[in-house]
Amino acid sequence: MAQWISLEETAGLVPDRISLALGGAHRMAPLALIKEVIKRGIRDLHLITTPTGGFGAELLLAAGAVTKVETAQVSLGEFGIAPAFRQAAEKQGVPVKEGS
Repeated sequence: MAQWISLEETAGLVPDRISLALGGAHRMAPLALIKEVIKRGIRDLHLITTPTGGFGAELLLAAGAVTKVETAQVSLGEFGIAPAFRQAAEKQGVPVKEGS
């Protein structure tokens, strides 16, 4: 029998310094889980976006939770490149491994 756990319990399974893969790009990112991860102050994440990152990745980067990114791109769709991603990559020295 399957057992469901709460969103808070799920976020509690995410420790600092883990590789975190996010799918969904622009429309299906798990934003409620991302909000809980940020709220818990989880840091030093190696963010892997599959295939691309969108608003969820941008939120984690803006919160300062990410120290490394692997992505094809982090974009806000028709709004263009995600500003927190750009800031992290260009000015804060967050390494980005591009894979398209």
